[in-house]
Amino acid sequence: MAEFRSEHAFLSVWVGNKKIQFTNGFAQTDDEEIIKALEQNHRVTRIDKPEEKEEEKNEEAKPKTKSTKKTTKKKAEK
Repeated sequence: MAEFRSEHAFLSVWVGNKKIQFTNGFAQTDDEEIIKALEQNHRVTRIDKPEEKEEEKNEEAKPKTKSTKKTTKKKAEK
């Protein structure tokens, strides 16, 4: 199930011979053809996917931290 939001309260989008209507600026669909078309539409944003993208961005932004515990190496050398 994909959820979409539109700035327009009532918007109708035709994809081929299929029609999806936005009520109060929101719409849901399971149809893959409609989902692909709405993702490319500049008037519509997908609201159920951004969580995954935010997590990926957070992981990329954080550099890997090195361990501050170096005592194990020193003990192994002795």
